[in-house]
Amino acid sequence: MHCGWNSTVEALSLGVPIVALLQWTNQSTNAMYIMDVWKIGIKAVADEKGVVRQEVRKTLEWKELVRKAVDEGGSSSKTVDEFIKNVVQQRKIVLAEI
Repeated sequence: MHCGWNSTVEALSLGVPIVALLQWTNQSTNAMYIMDVWKIGIKAVADEKGVVRQEVRKTLEWKELVRKAVDEGGSSSKTVDEFIKNVVQQRKIVLAEI
């Protein structure tokens, strides 16, 4: 992502991790917040040919971690299951009180 403000806000609102590839002056400030303050992304560094390699490897690692988390029995899967269990339990309590 080039780290323009609209793209940054969109990624923040959707919870999307960011690989920042800066193009203009104000984007360095946005990238600093993305990396150092909000801690939701990394800065892409292009090689002498303008190709970003290291960050692509990192995003593939993230992809695998996310896949494991959302798979059956993964940490996100367990969290969603627990949330649903709590909502159902609270609903039963409310209905019992009526």
